[in-house]
Amino acid sequence: MVSLGTSAFLLECPACKHEFLVPRRAEGKRIACPHCRKVIVAQAQVERQSDPLVGKVIGGVKLTRRLGAGALGVVYEGQQESLGRRVAIKLLSKKAARFEVQVKRFQREAKLAAQIQHPNVVAVYDHGFDRGVHYLVMEFVEGGTLAQLIEDAERLPWRQAVDVLLQIARALELLASHDMVHRDVKPANILITSEGVAKLADLGLAKQEDPTGEGTMLTMQGMMMGSPAYCSPEQARDASTAGHAADIYSLGATLFHAVTGRPPFQGKSAIETVRMVLSQDVPEPISLAPELPQGINDLILDLMAKHPGDRPQNPSELIGEVTAILEAPQRAARRRVVRDRSGGRAATRRKSGNGPIVIAVLVLGILIAAVVALMLTR
Repeated sequence: MVSLGTSAFLLECPACKHEFLVPRRAEGKRIACPHCRKVIVAQAQVERQSDPLVGKVIGGVKLTRRLGAGALGVVYEGQQESLGRRVAIKLLSKKAARFEVQVKRFQREAKLAAQIQHPNVVAVYDHGFDRGVHYLVMEFVEGGTLAQLIEDAERLPWRQAVDVLLQIARALELLASHDMVHRDVKPANILITSEGVAKLADLGLAKQEDPTGEGTMLTMQGMMMGSPAYCSPEQARDASTAGHAADIYSLGATLFHAVTGRPPFQGKSAIETVRMVLSQDVPEPISLAPELPQGINDLILDLMAKHPGDRPQNPSELIGEVTAILEAPQRAARRRVVRDRSGGRAATRRKSGNGPIVIAVLVLGILIAAVVALMLTR
């Protein structure tokens, strides 16, 4: 988990009820909630009554400071007494603990996170049940989130943003090797250390292919999970079907936000944002950030293709594509996404001069599908 030090205050978003730390320098300014993107005034609230849990020991951790809260739990800074190290501890809220599915999801997060040891993933040290509370002990990261970094800078230099993308892509590559899909990649879930190391946090919505079917049961068919502004179209329709390409999309949306200073889609409500994700084309990033190299512009559009089959299919493929683009960032990317004249599903073409062939194959495929459909209706 992350800390901004003592020069910060807790702010609760009136829309999504997430509680998060805000730097004192942002007080009085209009900022976007890092979770739901609602614009609010960063006004320090009247100091709350002393938190009754501060000073208590849970799971061998002495709680020292409240860092934030969400729909399912509260996060504290603490001291792990057995090793004398600074940690963050996440506690499942009493409200969430009333529901068995939420308890299972919390326990599953701990189980999945314990499998992952990577410099670009926030480490989980311990988990369990103590004093009537389910807890998760995590690595403490001194720094800020990518969301806060973008908020401060308005937008990041593209090389810095792509460096963060590559680090998180390596984290996703390890998750993919465990058959895991994160499903909530966004700036608020990427922590940046003081040394510039990016760390992916929060596996609470992660999905792992499981022959027992438990993961599928925890994500019901037709259920939308994740953050609308960074969510892929297929995940917005049905989170249970989201694969590695969904994480690729979210990483592309995160890169879009980092280099342009705004998310690719941002409606007045979560529902409106989802509609935009499903129906509108991604804006050209270069139109919002003219200094952006053409190759990086094309990369973002590639990662955010509407159809999952038109994106890099896994983090390893993404890393290879980014590495190639960085060799000549001003050159148009090899992969581009285009639409047919009827506004139908996006199709991928290559910059190697084979575009007409690919389009012809696509048209032929559509004709064959139409003939088959006609035969089946007879």
